[in-house]
Amino acid sequence: MDRLTEERTFYHWDRLKNCIRWGVQGMMDPGEMGWYTRPEGDKGMVSGGGFYMSSNAVSSSNYGPCLTRILIQPGTLLYTDSKARKALGFRPSNRQKVYIGQIIPFAHNYRKDSSVGEWWVTHHHDVVTTLKVHGDIGAGVKTHIQWNRALKQIETLEKLVYYDLDDNFLNGLRGGGHDNSRANAFRNSIGYLKSFWSLLTYRDVFSFIRACLVRPDDPWQEIGDLHHFGGYHNTLLKKAKEALGEPGSLHIAKSSVWGDGGNCDTWAESVRDEILPQLFVDIIGPPGHESKKSFRDYPAHVGHKDVKVHSTKTQFDAMSANPYFMVEGAEAADDFPGLEKDRSGKKRDWLVDMWYPDVSHAQKALDGTKVPQDLASKIEGRTDWNSLVRWGDLGPYFEGGEARTLTRELMGALVLDWAKSICGKPLYSRSRSSSTTGVAGPLGIDAIHPLGDADKRISRMFGLLGALDSKFTDKVSYLAYTPIGDIGLRMTPARYTQLLQKTAELVNQFKRDMFERMMKWVMTQGSEAKWENAYNDMPSFYKMTEVLNFFHPKSRGTYKLPSTKDEWSRDLLDLIHQRDWVKFMDAIAEWSAAHGGSGVHKSWVA
Repeated sequence: MDRLTEERTFYHWDRLKNCIRWGVQGMMDPGEMGWYTRPEGDKGMVSGGGFYMSSNAVSSSNYGPCLTRILIQPGTLLYTDSKARKALGFRPSNRQKVYIGQIIPFAHNYRKDSSVGEWWVTHHHDVVTTLKVHGDIGAGVKTHIQWNRALKQIETLEKLVYYDLDDNFLNGLRGGGHDNSRANAFRNSIGYLKSFWSLLTYRDVFSFIRACLVRPDDPWQEIGDLHHFGGYHNTLLKKAKEALGEPGSLHIAKSSVWGDGGNCDTWAESVRDEILPQLFVDIIGPPGHESKKSFRDYPAHVGHKDVKVHSTKTQFDAMSANPYFMVEGAEAADDFPGLEKDRSGKKRDWLVDMWYPDVSHAQKALDGTKVPQDLASKIEGRTDWNSLVRWGDLGPYFEGGEARTLTRELMGALVLDWAKSICGKPLYSRSRSSSTTGVAGPLGIDAIHPLGDADKRISRMFGLLGALDSKFTDKVSYLAYTPIGDIGLRMTPARYTQLLQKTAELVNQFKRDMFERMMKWVMTQGSEAKWENAYNDMPSFYKMTEVLNFFHPKSRGTYKLPSTKDEWSRDLLDLIHQRDWVKFMDAIAEWSAAHGGSGVHKSWVA
């Protein structure tokens, strides 16, 4: 056989997972080439199973969004049919050529002088020892990966990160020769990325932003309740891989509909008896080493004793309409410190007592058919439940076993009622009549508060897993994010759905940009890539705050928002930490007015 006299560059477009592996390793390992050259690999291949490449940079771009450059080294053997016929006395079939190529490392130029460039194939991994997935390659191709094409849909990115780039894939990466530095850097980067994304859903988006600005080197330490993060993160990794590998396998949603596709009564019972209690154990850990978590058996009040929720009149009206929890409030007195009037002179700020359902706050729960009649009779049979409420260092509790027992039973009954109400309803719908059934999933857990202090994380996880069970399409991904604390309980479901959809649009773009930055840095810098915590200069990081424009009193108005780390003052960050969202929005309006933006002030409504 003749040999190549000079280095040649060829190109191969493919799906992102393959492109990543080749770019990280810089080579193709024998096992992968063995897969390409197996007998089944001949099907549909012009020149037998193998690795195909073109001398034209764009001729195979329809095969995937990611481009790999292959550098074939001088001295590589060159196969031709004429030389093979002369040596063997016959022209080998494609399968015979593949067998020969598995033993003898050659490259075969099977199509020459084509209008779209020469086409080559090899059947041996030793020929493909220099693979590159970075750099300007000319010929009109300016980037190594067409990111807009590769990550156009968020489900593509989620499946890539959680399913394709799993531990088996990462642990199987190896570098050319004895250099594994790039593979190690990529493994570490993907591990960081997955943990960072878990942090994004562990708390609300603005708490996440605050943590990143206050502790850019280690936002995990600033997020709060860090001792539960490990359970949350590991649960998400496990469940995401299951759901993205087999949609519907978590039995939370199927075909973008709440439920498992079966009987709704049976599914609701599984949510009450299995799914929610098990999520608690997975995320929080079994208290007292119980096998499962039982439901709440104590009163639950928002804030400590004598602490009321800072609210607007609009928010109070929305909370009053909630079918589960109780709110008590009145217009604030003129002399109450810190409360404001709007421009008409009416008192804008309200202080609200908010109680989740229990036997002493069960009026809404007992309305209608939410609770079995025998349980309702037991609760209504006494009128002195309030007298059994006591306050301790950890909050309110009941004095007496009957109140605790019946509250626990009430939680189970309300969870069953809620689960039945959402079963069979779509996670996403353009129909006005069913547009809020998706958000009814996590909001129901928030409103009933059946598992205690862990409910916020569990409700976010429930919505996130419902989206993952439905392939995490752009349409349902809004269920994964909470923009601002408990704002969902202060808004109508329709408004909250719109808010979440806008939040998802902004957050998903940040995730795309972050993954792209990681890829570019690791591919170009290898083990020297230090991309972690380098999000402070990313426009899409700060752009996530634009969701606040949703609350602008003017339908098309926008605030001027802080867009750099330095512009986020300590006062603004402290208000996020205090979780007083009314004062936070007032401060945002003031900041906007002071910096040349819209200054609509003291008018925030949810």
